[in-house]
Amino acid sequence: MVLSQTFASPLRSRTASPSRKRSCLAPLAPLALLALAVCIGSQPAGAQSLDASQSQTALQALRQIGARISGALQSLVPPQATWQASSPVVVQPPAAGLSRAPAQATSQVTSQASSQTTSQATSQATSQATSKAPSPAAPPAPLPSTVVTGAPLAIRPAEGFPGPGRLSGDLRQALLHDPEYQSAIAERDAGVENLEQARAALLPQVSSNLQRSINDTDSRSQTALGPVERSFNSYPAYSASVQLRQALYRPKSWATLALGRAQAELSELRLLAARQDLAVRLIGIHSEWAAAAVAAASAEESIRVYERLLRNAQRQFSAGDATRTDVEVARARLSQAQSQLAEAGITLGNAQLAWAQITGTTTVDLVRLAAAAGVRPEHDTAQGHTALALSLAEQTAEDLPLSFPLLTRWQESALENNPQIRAQRSAVQAAREELRRARADQYPAADVYASRSHSKSSLDNTIGTEFRTSQIGVQVSVPIYTSGAISSAIRQSEANVRRAESDLQVAVARVSLQIDRDWRTLEATRAEAAAQRRTIAALRVVMEAATRGLAAGVATRGEEDQAMIQLLNARRSLASANSRALVAWSRLMAAVGALNPETLSDLEGALITRQ
Repeated sequence: MVLSQTFASPLRSRTASPSRKRSCLAPLAPLALLALAVCIGSQPAGAQSLDASQSQTALQALRQIGARISGALQSLVPPQATWQASSPVVVQPPAAGLSRAPAQATSQVTSQASSQTTSQATSQATSQATSKAPSPAAPPAPLPSTVVTGAPLAIRPAEGFPGPGRLSGDLRQALLHDPEYQSAIAERDAGVENLEQARAALLPQVSSNLQRSINDTDSRSQTALGPVERSFNSYPAYSASVQLRQALYRPKSWATLALGRAQAELSELRLLAARQDLAVRLIGIHSEWAAAAVAAASAEESIRVYERLLRNAQRQFSAGDATRTDVEVARARLSQAQSQLAEAGITLGNAQLAWAQITGTTTVDLVRLAAAAGVRPEHDTAQGHTALALSLAEQTAEDLPLSFPLLTRWQESALENNPQIRAQRSAVQAAREELRRARADQYPAADVYASRSHSKSSLDNTIGTEFRTSQIGVQVSVPIYTSGAISSAIRQSEANVRRAESDLQVAVARVSLQIDRDWRTLEATRAEAAAQRRTIAALRVVMEAATRGLAAGVATRGEEDQAMIQLLNARRSLASANSRALVAWSRLMAAVGALNPETLSDLEGALITRQ
């Protein structure tokens, strides 16, 4: 019987209730029974007919098949599945860590009975059952449990965990939750506003003024007839005006616009550098986490081996075949393995905490992720930390994708693409524009303006008089003497330019040194990883020889245990080398500005496996 995992409803879009889904799927089981019965009963001419015992056995097998198919079909669609006519609901096996069921489905079920006639369904089921029906002596294996793609999961970060896309998904979560990156975003947003403010100073400016008051005025004037005194009590006075101003010649404003443009570019490049730094920190956390997980697993296995060696040494000491030194050495090695396990547990906890902080994962999410990975909810255990860690392939250091094969090419690309160097170049340009703005204070400025005003009794000598005035003209301002303030500002800006140029040289030297260091670290860790892989291959041969020798009686269990200890140490060293190689690679990629979710997705697709 051919089973498909795609369910397509020919009806209109609706949310199917559990009873309706079961009523649609349950009739397929009797249909399968009928098809198999027809297949047995309608044999071709000349074929030998079944006797009574064979028919009874076949019917029992058919009943078992029908019961299993009915149960499997009802379990395929969960109660919250939503049926869409335009986009079929696809049922997929659960990803690793979400379920204990096998990762690959063994069968597929297609439900199209509503659009097929009874005769077509019977014919199709008959032809499918003939080719796929199991023998009565070997009942079919149960179908794995499945979940519907798109069903809401109470686990976050849902993107990238578990399964493929872990690194890229974590990077997207970190871009949303990491406090350092959010601070860089705020700094960028503030820096971009400098350009808007500078541009606004060159655009038309409209202002208005409105004033109204109640005044009391006493006046005394001298005339030919003598002094005259008058009083005006509680009279209203008001004035209103509106003015339009447009810059004609403002060297300082144009210099400020160029400065704002340089500052906006500087803010964007600093944000890009912060994004590369975030990716490096995330990869560093995952690398340390993965290496610590291997160290913890090796330490746990070493403890079991050393406990067995200690018991063996104690028995030999009791029998007089070993010395006290052998027992104490075995006990010391056991203590050392326990210390290594404790240290690995601390590293695991710190790495998980750093990952949770950088991705915004809460404690509740950690508990759910650990439970989804098959670990008890106590997420603070070493087992929970290990279950959530990535597992690096043995060929990680060797297969890391490099953009350039030579060190000189990396350094040349960094001079052009490194975000920090580019940001420092923008800082130099911004300092030069600041010097240009300081020098512009020595030049005159000219504006054209137009205004309209209306006033009544606004002055003491215009009481009772109303004015309506319109003006249009040009205003010119010329700096004459500022007591040395402009010259001081120019000298200050020149010093800032020299400082920015020196900082650029420092950034270039620092990036070049960092690339050289990371390149040599990558080469060294590659060589170390290759040596550890050869050691592991040799120790596996030794382990196999010891196992066979133990079975043949020509080797002892102690020899096998010693080989196992060496193998565990080699695995731990290989994981450490792969981890350091991955960190060096991430720094090289960040030095040329090439770390992004797509790069991480390509990386993990080739090098990273799930535990």
